[in-house]
Amino acid sequence: SAVVVLDKDGRVQYPKYDRINVFKNQLNEMEMPVLNIQSDNNVYPGKDLTLQIKYVNTPRLVVRIYKSLRQPEDAWRNYGKNSKSMRGELVKEVTFKMNLANSYTEADSTLAIPMDRLGLYEYVITVPGKQLTVSNRFSVSRLAALTRSQTNNPEVLVTDLESGKPIEGATVIYYKTNMMNGTIQRQGEVKTDRLGIAILPAKKKIEHIRPVLREDSSSIITNIYPYGTSRSGQEKETVGLSLFTDRGIYRPGQNVFFKGIAYVKDTDNPHVVAGRTYTVTLRDANYKDVASKEFKTDRFGSFNGEFTIPAQTLSGNFTLVTERSRTNIRVEEYKRP
Repeated sequence: SAVVVLDKDGRVQYPKYDRINVFKNQLNEMEMPVLNIQSDNNVYPGKDLTLQIKYVNTPRLVVRIYKSLRQPEDAWRNYGKNSKSMRGELVKEVTFKMNLANSYTEADSTLAIPMDRLGLYEYVITVPGKQLTVSNRFSVSRLAALTRSQTNNPEVLVTDLESGKPIEGATVIYYKTNMMNGTIQRQGEVKTDRLGIAILPAKKKIEHIRPVLREDSSSIITNIYPYGTSRSGQEKETVGLSLFTDRGIYRPGQNVFFKGIAYVKDTDNPHVVAGRTYTVTLRDANYKDVASKEFKTDRFGSFNGEFTIPAQTLSGNFTLVTERSRTNIRVEEYKRP
């Protein structure tokens, strides 16, 4: 082994050392900028786009936010070299100075950018003087869509993203994937009822959904997992409970966000039920308990919760269970394309 000695300006001393080029290449690699960014797909109007960043050797970051010219159904797709052509008006540009201990240590930070207007956007993050760009799409919307797939009719609950209040009269558009070219094809739409629930057709192969309500029409699609949910207990009971999850497929270590809604689905007077207490349990692929929490429904008849899937776990069907209902999610290891 050998020690590389740098002078006070960072230049390598002993430049005639016979393996100096190897060390120079290694130093160049260590000094390369690195960005790892996580962000929400949806931002409530008037709230912040939050960027959780892990970074190396990025003294400054420039965040530009553009109106996106894509259709919301296509927001998830990567168009490669054509991405720039899908960027519309530049609506925000912010420069952040990052704290760096040195050029080799990873640091983390959270950046917040206020977003006010409804719509579909794309953020583009660059490092001045470096060949590094990170981008992603997000929507500004008041709508949240949670799914509960049943053997017969999948259900979608549409709520206000901030308050959790169920939204009546929202349109839920549903889609399937064209396996020939990977595009998403619109199949139809349904309206939410007084409880904020829309029932999807049973016989269609539905893989994605998206809620819209008047001018709030740019929400990004949600993938759904179409199998393995049922209600336990007798269907004739007055108060029903539905469990909805933010996605159908997760990776180990990710958080599962869910909502429960208690209701009386009477044809003459359907209404939600406040003040009910439920225990929700997460079970793994072997149906062993992972975690359990107790919730009480609010004035909208709903409760919100989250569980963290263990980082080390078997793939397969996990289950959220209450005494009245259960719903399955799929846990799969991430596979690189």
